[in-house]
Amino acid sequence: MKVDTPLIKWSGISSLFKTRGGEIGSVAIGIATFGALTNWKILNPLFVRWLYWGDPSTSYLGWQFFRKTPLLQFPIGASPNYGIGFASSIMYTDSIPLIAIPLKYLSFLLPNEFQYFGIWILVALILQSWFAWKIVSRFIPNIVLALFGVVLFTNAPILIYRMVHEGSGHIGFIGQFLILWSLHLYFERDSSLTPWLVLLGISPLICLGLVPMVFVVFASWLIQQFPKISIPLTVRLLGTSKRLLVGIATTIGVMWISGALMVRDPSDSGFGTYRTSLTSLFDPKVNNTFSFSKFLPDLGNLPGSEEGFAFLGITVIALLLISIPTVFKGNHPLLSKNNIGLILVTIGMGLFSLSNRISVLQRELFTYPIPNQIDKFIGPFRSSGRFVWPLIYLLILLGLISLMTLMQNRKNLGSLVLVVLLSIQIIESVGVFSNVRQRFTEGKFTPQLTSPRWDELAQNYDHLIAIPPLNNDPGWFELALLADKWGLSTNTTYLARVDQKSFDAALSIAQNDLENFRFDPKTLYVLTNYPPNPMNTTLLDEYGPSSAGQTKSFSLDGFTVIAP
Repeated sequence: MKVDTPLIKWSGISSLFKTRGGEIGSVAIGIATFGALTNWKILNPLFVRWLYWGDPSTSYLGWQFFRKTPLLQFPIGASPNYGIGFASSIMYTDSIPLIAIPLKYLSFLLPNEFQYFGIWILVALILQSWFAWKIVSRFIPNIVLALFGVVLFTNAPILIYRMVHEGSGHIGFIGQFLILWSLHLYFERDSSLTPWLVLLGISPLICLGLVPMVFVVFASWLIQQFPKISIPLTVRLLGTSKRLLVGIATTIGVMWISGALMVRDPSDSGFGTYRTSLTSLFDPKVNNTFSFSKFLPDLGNLPGSEEGFAFLGITVIALLLISIPTVFKGNHPLLSKNNIGLILVTIGMGLFSLSNRISVLQRELFTYPIPNQIDKFIGPFRSSGRFVWPLIYLLILLGLISLMTLMQNRKNLGSLVLVVLLSIQIIESVGVFSNVRQRFTEGKFTPQLTSPRWDELAQNYDHLIAIPPLNNDPGWFELALLADKWGLSTNTTYLARVDQKSFDAALSIAQNDLENFRFDPKTLYVLTNYPPNPMNTTLLDEYGPSSAGQTKSFSLDGFTVIAP
């Protein structure tokens, strides 16, 4: 009697789970976390309205304007029609250039309204879980405890908060797996430079704000790799310097090719405001958002501290308390001499996150001056509070390893602690997931441009110019959305960095043209009227409905519109 070969070879699947069970489990955790945090609807590339407010609005429009740029251009990330007069690159719209740049060449196959940010968030959470597994499993052989660690890394409040940052989310900073990737490469002890160059090349194309953190970990790896053999010191220094320069060249080269260097002066104000505090590790709530803990009270924070949100989570805090005896005994595996460079640089970044204005709770303790030359250097890193993230991930790892030590020495007690902490994590996560999910289910966008005249006018022009130019100013999004709909270039944007001299020049030129009644026949002009433009009444009288010329003026939804 012939027995049919089964379609599914269960022995092979069983073998796969035995050898790759942790990796499979980590991917499952990433997918489950995404499902718990979102309503899955954002995976639909045609569903774009969830991006219509806050930071995600420029992620979406940055992509929409970029996809219409020439196929052959340099820099390849240039987006000249999004910010006329001060435009730069998709690198400054939080649009994940790693996806946007290659996808542009397939744009002709895509519908007019298309988004990939939901898929990006899913991939980012999977990679967060996967790299967490790679790190944790290196120190913890117990698969149950290691996967519990993956849960903590993937559900870290500093990561989840970026999905609801200021109510809307900050899409690029959901890519914190780049930090874990760098930590993984550090712990690999591999002397090969190639994996680092891949990471250093990819990081700017995901989120420029994460590049400095990744690069600092890379620098600590170079120090750890410094050869300790009987070779002349000058030769060893030369070899390490060459590797450092190659890393710098790779990072800057990618930034140059993609257009990140189009902004000549990327510095910005904010250092000292967007910081963390001495109590941020234990503060579960930031501003008016929900609390990340049912058990710990809101400690309060100063304005700007949302960028320095650094809550560890009650589970991690408990793990760190367990770690105290192990740390003081001096036998903690993470605190070995091989990791001293990494520990020092992450502590250094943690201190930098405090800025030069040291605060605790809602009180500023003291400030210290920063020399002008140093101030210019750190200007681009205005949100110093984010630099605490690598330290937080190391603290999570430190606590997990301590729990492993407890389980090895006192199995029953360690297992009980694990069960209790897992229960606490579940209880805490239920509320967090529910609150985050509302961000992806509630409709936040209410149109303000309701007059049908907008579409009637816009379809007849090539450019839409706001006076003054707008960069994350009231009304910018709907005007830019209108321009995108009809294929117009515009100076209404939300760019992370602008060249202030170019912006001021564009403002001066636009206002001067207005005052001298010089209007381009291919441009639709919009006076935003906040503050009221001194030319407003004159233009409405001169080009009102009763005027004989071709140029007309209209008052639409609170804006004065000039249609040459």
